[in-house]
Parts: sequence; C-alpha cells; structure tokens
Amino acid sequence: EFRPDISGATVRDELGWTRNPLIAATSRLDPEKGHETLLEAMCTVAKQIPESRLLIAGIASVNQATRHAVLQRRINELKLDGVVRLLGFRRDIPQLLAAADICVLPADAEACGRVLFEAMAMTKPIVATASGGTPEIVVDAVTGVLVPPKDSRALAEALVALLKNPALRNAMGAAGRERVTKQFSIEAHVQKTMDVYAEALTARRIS
Repeated sequence: EFRPDISGATVRDELGWTRNPLIAATSRLDPEKGHETLLEAMCTVAKQIPESRLLIAGIASVNQATRHAVLQRRINELKLDGVVRLLGFRRDIPQLLAAADICVLPADAEACGRVLFEAMAMTKPIVATASGGTPEIVVDAVTGVLVPPKDSRALAEALVALLKNPALRNAMGAAGRERVTKQFSIEAHVQKTMDVYAEALTARRIS
C-alpha cells in the first residue's frame, strides 16, 4: 500500500499547493502527539520559507470536535491560516505522504509510530522527536532528523534545513526505504525468525 511510485498530484491539486514545499503530519490528534509544538515551529518555518505549507491529517481518539476546534483556534491565533490545513480523517494516507516533501512526527511520547514506517516505505525523510521507540526506527542524520520533544525551535530548524536541501531529503528518503525494507518488512521479520530457529537447532545438535 505504501510505495514510492504512488502519486501525490491529486492531493496537491485538491489543496491548491501544487508547487509549495509541503510537510505532512499524519497521526492521531491527541495532545501527546505534539501538534501545538508543531504549529509553533511552523511560525518560524513560514517566516523563513513563506511558500511552505503543512497538512495535518487524523482525528483524536476522543472528543474529536473539541480537539479539532482547539487546534484550529491555535492556527488562527498564530496567523497560520492558509499555511496549515487540518484535513481530519482521510483514507488516502499514501497519497498524502506522496504529496509531501517531509513527514513529521512531533510526539511528546511515541511507543512505535506506524507513520514512521509508512513514510520510510515511501522514501520520505522524517523529522521526529527522540522519544519512546522512535530512535529505534529513525536513524538520526541518516533516515531523518531527531529533535528533543516539546522543542519548537529545534523542530523548526530541522524542518527548514531539510526543506532547503532537496539532495539531503532524497538521500534520507532512500536510506529510509532501504532500512524499512531490510529491517522492518514482513520478509525481514520472517527471515529473522528463521535465523533464530536455525541457531537454536544448530546449538541443539552441538550439545
């Protein structure tokens, strides 16, 4: 489902952002996902790269309407209307990621973000917080950039640096695709399981 050959053109046309540098956040809208920090970071990003845009897709686990209203109010307060779009629930996550130049996951705490695997499978560089299990998935300065949680300045710096460097984005995206294929795919898990069984059988024969 998540492949690098998927096109994001339809999404960009829908949003009217056909040529804009685009950041995508595709996770639940729960408070611990760090969207407030991301919005603060986008103030800096938009000042340095005025044509940059951010799409946020997803819904909250509970009180969706309230959470959406809270984030929209914050967008208005920060004068980010037109820069940030809350898309709500979407079924076309592969197309959203395909449209993006960068995938961002600014969570305060993240056990194992599925979106990280999805973005890497689609050769997208990642900017994420170094929290929970994320550092086990994203290799800092190789497949993406890791920043401290709740640090909007560091988050903005990472986003700006990647938006200004297409070659680095491409290199990180390719490295991410290779990593997710070799380390986290179903085939990789099957092979690791077979290796464990083979080692166990060998040890049993020797003993």
